[in-house]
Amino acid sequence: MPARKRADPVRLLSFAATTPQFEAGIKTETRRLGWKQVKPGEVLMAIDRSPRAGKGYRRLGPIEILAVRQERLDAITVEGVAAEGFPGHTPSWFIEMLCRIAPRQPRVRWHPSGITSTRMQPDDLVTVLSFRRLDRSAGKCEGEILRG
Repeated sequence: MPARKRADPVRLLSFAATTPQFEAGIKTETRRLGWKQVKPGEVLMAIDRSPRAGKGYRRLGPIEILAVRQERLDAITVEGVAAEGFPGHTPSWFIEMLCRIAPRQPRVRWHPSGITSTRMQPDDLVTVLSFRRLDRSAGKCEGEILRG
């Protein structure tokens, strides 16, 4: 049977690296490169992996964006680390972890020196999305594996 394609009425937001924290309900913030156009009140569908991975994804449920701000990655606080789903860890631990996994979402960063990098850097300006999970029944096809 061929993979089923489905158009989502809302934008998808992958929590590939933090699915356990999301499902446990301890994650209320996410830091992303880009995503500047998201507005408070917008509803997004949380998924367990990027549809670009080509293996399908599972809907984790809808989220509502509560606040959007930009800050340098290295400005994260202990409270921010906890809101990311990692209570008890330090900001330096979180920054190192995030910079290590960033190559899974490659991009090119241009430096004044002309050197490029595809890894997130501690001094990058990131968009911080604060969110709350909505009623799981609002996520149609809950748990269904969809191919992107």
